[in-house]
Amino acid sequence: MATERQLEANRRNALRSPGPRTVKGKRRASGNSYRHGFSRSAQGFDLGAIERLARKIAGPKADSVQLDWARSAAEAELTLRQIEETKSSLINRVLTFGEFQAGEPAVPNMPTRQLWNYLQLCLSTQTFPRPSDATKTMPPHSSDRAAESIRRALPALVKLENYARLAAGRRDAAIRRLLAEDMCD
Repeated sequence: MATERQLEANRRNALRSPGPRTVKGKRRASGNSYRHGFSRSAQGFDLGAIERLARKIAGPKADSVQLDWARSAAEAELTLRQIEETKSSLINRVLTFGEFQAGEPAVPNMPTRQLWNYLQLCLSTQTFPRPSDATKTMPPHSSDRAAESIRRALPALVKLENYARLAAGRRDAAIRRLLAEDMCD
C-alpha cells in the first residue's frame, strides 16, 4: 500500500507528464497498443482454444466464477505464447535478411530534370538503384551472426517484452484470484 507521501509524489509526477497534446499526437498514441496486435481489444484468439485451456486450468469441478478467472488466465497465456513466437520470427527475419524492415531504393539527390533523365536511363537499361544489402554487413560465423541479429532486433524485442510483462501480470493475477476462489470453497 502506498503512503500518502508517495501518492502525492505520483500526482505531482503525473502533472509533468500529461501525454500527447495535439490531435495528431493523440491519434498516433491511440494506436500504440495495436502496432504488434497484442493489445487486449486486438486479440483474435480462437474461443475454443481459450475454453479448452481454461478448463484445463480450472479443473473439472470449477464453477462459473472460477471458469471466468481461468479464461482470463488462458487468454493471457495464449498471448504470451504468441509474443514468444513473434520474437522468434523477428530474430529469424533479421538473421535471414540482415534487417527488420526492407530498405527503400536509393534515389540520388539531384534536380528534377536530371532525376527524370536518370530514371529514364534506368528504365531503358533495366538497372534500378537497389537498397544496400544488409546481409553483407552480418558477421560470417553463425554464433556471431545470431548475436548480431538479436542486437539489430533489440528495439522491437524490447517493445514486445512490454506486452509480455503485461500479459504475464494478467495471467498471474487471474491465477491468484482462481486460487483464492478455490480456497473459499
